[in-house]
Amino acid sequence: MPQAFDDLQQQLFALYPQKRYAEALELVREGLHVHPSRASRIGYWIACLECMLGKPDQGLATMSELVAQGHWFSPRRLAHDEDLAPLRGRPEFAELIEACEQRRLAEQAKVRPELLSEPPTTGVEHLPPLVVALHMMGGDARESLFHWRPATSMAALLAAPQGGELIGPGEYGWSERTEVEIRRHLENLGTRHTPTTPGEWCWAERHKAPDWLSCWHFLGNPWLLAALSPWSEPRRLRS
Repeated sequence: MPQAFDDLQQQLFALYPQKRYAEALELVREGLHVHPSRASRIGYWIACLECMLGKPDQGLATMSELVAQGHWFSPRRLAHDEDLAPLRGRPEFAELIEACEQRRLAEQAKVRPELLSEPPTTGVEHLPPLVVALHMMGGDARESLFHWRPATSMAALLAAPQGGELIGPGEYGWSERTEVEIRRHLENLGTRHTPTTPGEWCWAERHKAPDWLSCWHFLGNPWLLAALSPWSEPRRLRS
């Protein structure tokens, strides 16, 4: 049984395409006890797998029980996930979606812009390049910071903004005004980031310029974008 949540997720995503649903279900049921703080996401996986195994009543019961305990799920996923197709048309499933939407709206009102950043871990002789890691739809800034931390060992300043649209519990997305959202995040970085080297201080000052977003560079993933400082050469990061 994997102890880390990322390990659990990777094993699930390896089993699912192979249609090893029963094995995957056993895995995530054990994971629910190991990671109670991830009950919403793991419970959702359990319900999906139960439906895929021909047990839609059990899948609905799994989600209903968690909602009764105060958890909730992404209404968007509930409405469109093909794994849950056997539940569509059931009045109790429609009620579950509505209950989750009401909880989402209540939590959305509490969402505030968040930007996490880490300075370079190696010596910086010149202005460090800026790497902005955007999380996937339904991800969060901490997840991006974890996956792209190797950038800091390449003398880069790493910034991980968090989308302002709440998709599910602890899961965020980007609104239609994504560019404005990211601009606001990085303007905050210029005032919030505590400089530890002259290079970082210069970076924070110069990036208050309105053309900071002049250089965009995709890093091979459709959900991940990085902005490099205008005076640096774009380069692909490797962990």
